[in-house]
Amino acid sequence: MALKQKGSADAAAADGSKRRRVGFAGIDAGTEANECMQVFIARNSDDVGLEDSISIEPFDLNHFFGEDGKIYGYTDLKINVWISAISLHAYAEISFKETSDGGKGITDLKPVLQNIFGENLVEKDMNFWKHSQRNATI
Repeated sequence: MALKQKGSADAAAADGSKRRRVGFAGIDAGTEANECMQVFIARNSDDVGLEDSISIEPFDLNHFFGEDGKIYGYTDLKINVWISAISLHAYAEISFKETSDGGKGITDLKPVLQNIFGENLVEKDMNFWKHSQRNATI
């Protein structure tokens, strides 16, 4: 049995203050990887973390990020990757304003970056340069 609201629908429609207003969050359109990712070459430890280091244009990264090639769930996403010119180890610095599930989920970036850079991806910038120095002495 359905419950009905008292009063007529016409009376509620005539009074604008009684209308329900519902807002919907927009569906996340996603961000293409090439738009938020920069790759830099680090020649020494001073280059790590500097965005004015030697920059290279990444190849098409979109095929690493699912069927449509987009990253979902991040606002103002910025991925900076430094690759050691000595050892080719990579360090990724990921920053964003906030995360939210906009209907498409939140992309887990760590496994995707490991898929791109393989075992050469290190988690901390200190480890990044230690790996580079160790391989330089071999």
